[in-house]
Formats: sequence, structure tokens, C-alpha cells
Amino acid sequence: MESLKSTWNVHYQRVLSNLTDHLKPSEGVLLGFHSVTDGFKEIKPNVLNELKKDPKIEKVMVEAIKEDKLPKEIHSLRDLFQGFFYTLRRGKSNHINIKNEQVYQWMLENMPYDRLQMGGTSGNMANTLAQFGVSNVTVYANPLTKELGELFTYVPHLTTFYQKGSVQLGHPKDVWEKQGILAVHWVWEFRKGDVFRIGSEEIISPRNNRFYPCWNPINNRLQLDPVFKDGVMEYGKNYSHFIVSGYHLLSEQYPESGKNYKDYIDPTVQFLQEVRENIPNLKLHLEFGSIQSDKIRKEVILSVLPSVHSLGLNEVELVAVFRALSDEETARRIEASDQIQTYMEALKILMQKTGLSRIHFHNLGYYISILSDGYSPTRERDALVSASIEALYRATTGKISNEINELKIVNDFNFEEGVMEQLNTLSEELNVKCVQDQYFTYENYNIIIVPTKVNPKPIYTVGLGDTISSLAFLLQ
Repeated sequence: MESLKSTWNVHYQRVLSNLTDHLKPSEGVLLGFHSVTDGFKEIKPNVLNELKKDPKIEKVMVEAIKEDKLPKEIHSLRDLFQGFFYTLRRGKSNHINIKNEQVYQWMLENMPYDRLQMGGTSGNMANTLAQFGVSNVTVYANPLTKELGELFTYVPHLTTFYQKGSVQLGHPKDVWEKQGILAVHWVWEFRKGDVFRIGSEEIISPRNNRFYPCWNPINNRLQLDPVFKDGVMEYGKNYSHFIVSGYHLLSEQYPESGKNYKDYIDPTVQFLQEVRENIPNLKLHLEFGSIQSDKIRKEVILSVLPSVHSLGLNEVELVAVFRALSDEETARRIEASDQIQTYMEALKILMQKTGLSRIHFHNLGYYISILSDGYSPTRERDALVSASIEALYRATTGKISNEINELKIVNDFNFEEGVMEQLNTLSEELNVKCVQDQYFTYENYNIIIVPTKVNPKPIYTVGLGDTISSLAFLLQ
């Protein structure tokens, strides 16, 4: 065990000393289709205790906590609290769209956010990559309001497309179109060990995590801004990577128009296919996200995945993917085991089902990548270590940095004991040298498993998955 830790510590030091060298092959990155304002609120037991003073709200909470099921959307206060209690009980992050404006207004009045911060997969990635030193970062931001534009890191190499006669590039803060906060994704943060008592029920939070009730009526249809599409086609050859996300914003049905989710997914697929045809050297990655509908998940898997090269997801999303594919056996096996080898086997199955070239999976304490031919396993290994170093630094300080002296803070933290034990066992069972080489070949795929150092008391957790996925993909 100590030998394994020593091997990985040496490897972390080697990558750290050459961290920014990984940026050289990257010409820049496009990010779509999800930038938004996040409204943070820490949910301590006393917050709900105060709300319970209203008998009507207490009744709603009592009903909600008994229904241990994640709603697809939020149409009522019961849905809101049912989603929160489901998330809290498992310590797993979930996003759910708010579809009822009365619920949104109630939240503004009774559970207002404490602070605003950049949110959305694309927005989070844009700030991370620009601060890390990627020289050409262009992000989708629609509707681009003054308030949203001001949340982007103000550096010249972070831009968005805008129309002024022709399509041009400018910093979001300088080219905003409207004023006001038109969309808010609440971030309800809860802490490990907090005890919530509602009626006769009690939930002890097993982990620091978040619940996202999201009000985003404009992007709920994922109708792409024509200016962004034109900009990608005109300037796309100046970029090497394109990361897409945002499908979790969709609804199954839109009664007011008679349309459904497929009517809005299809145009994005057509756009991505045009991108691949016209810019063949551009690498495309889908960050899956917390999609609550099995129908939408399945459509994204069947329609969107064939248009990209790479996929990123976490442990909750992986289970959801297999459920969408009607593979309940694999989904239950993952939930029951929660072991590295189980996830590895599931990722292999997903590669076979989808034909992707790369899948990157991140979980607390380790990352797994599975690659087909055409991707360098050693470069992927170093990219995952780089992402791990940056994620730990951000969790500890709340900042992004590429300064080696600052990032040496990783030396103050340890690998998860349980993860290292699993890696030892895996190496013995598969008879592979993952201890020495940090990657191995398994059934025609290259598997990279990187243990990560963990801060048990992070000051920043929101968007860490976006930091991990974007750096791992861009540094590959």
C-alpha cells in the first residue's frame, strides 16, 4: 500500500512540475450551450425549522420527505422539497427545472440566495480555463445580460460571439444585450453530518453536496443563438476543442406549443454534425449533466452521442444512462457495489454500446478514463492528474491557478485509503501493472485510473466537476 502511494506521489510531482506544458497542443476551446447565474444558499437545519413555523409549509415538507422519489420537474413546493430530501438522503447532487413561476417567486421571497456566482457548465468551464491559461476561450451566453457578463473572468482571451454588422468576438462584459437576472439556478448547499428532522422522519447528511432547483425559462428549449452558430462556422478552425452541455434544461413536453424534447434536440444534433463535417479536426465532448427524464436521456444517448467523440459524467449520471438504455441489471450492479472495478466494467459496456472514442468518469477519490485507439493513454493519465491537482486547489482555496508554488498545496493532502486498497486489489485480480504504469489495456481499451487527493473540509465544491472534466479533456 505504501509503495502504491509513493508511486502516485512521485507521479503527481512530475506532472505538477510541467503542468502548463500540457496546454501547448490546445489551440483553444468553444463552450456551449449553458451559462447562467447561480444563486447560492446554505441549507442548515435551522433554515427549514424557520420555514416549518408556517403549518402549511410544514405539512408540505412532511408529505415530501415520505415520498422518496426524485421528481422530473418542479411544479409545486412539494416537488421542491421532495427533490431536496431525495438529494440530501443520498448525498448526491441533482438538478431539477422549476416549471412553475409561483414556486420561483416563493423561493425569491422565502429562500432568497445569499450570493450570486457564475454557473452553468459552459460558464464554469470558461472561467476555469481562462484563469488556468488557455489562450482562446469562447463561450455561449444567451441571453447575455449585463449581470451575467460581469460574472465572467475579465481577461482578453475569454470571449463570446456577438453581432455588429458581421459576427465578431468580444468579452461578455463588454457586449451584453439586456439587463436583469432572467435565469437563476439555486444552489442549495448542505454539509456532511447535518441532521434534518421533519415530522417523524430524520435525515443525516452523508456528504457535502448540493441540490439545484433551476429557473431558466429561456433556455428550457435549448434554442441555439444563430449568432453563436454562425460564429462557430466562421471562426471554428481557430479552435481545437468544443465542449457541449445543457440538455438537462429540457422538458419532455411543451403544451403551449405542442412540441416535445425531440423538437429541440434535433436542431442541436444537426448543428453538431455540420460542425464535424466543416471542421473535421475539432474534438467534440459532451458533458452529460443531471438529466431527470429517461426519455430525454435516451434521446441524448442515441442522437447526440454519435455526433461527439468524448463523454464526461459522474456516478449518478452513469446509473441514469444505463436506466435510460433499459439496462437495469447494470444500473443496479453499480448502485449496489460502488466499487472501482464495477464502474470500470460499466464504462466498458457503455463504450461498446455507443462507439465513443473516450469516456471520462469522475467520482470522489478517483477518476477513470476509457479510451479507444487514437488517444494517448500516457497523455490522458497526465491530463487526469493535472485536473485533480487543479480541482483540489480550487476546493481548498476557491481559486484557479497555474502557478506551481501555489499548487504545491496538494502535498498537504492524502489519497483516500479505500481507493488505494481497491487499486491494489484490482491490480492483483486483473494481473495488470496499474501500480507501475498508471494505465493498462483491458479488452481492447486503454483504462486509466487516477486516485485523487481529497480535502475533507473544502471551502468550494460547486462546479468542481466542470473544472475536472474541462481540464481533463483539453489537456489530453
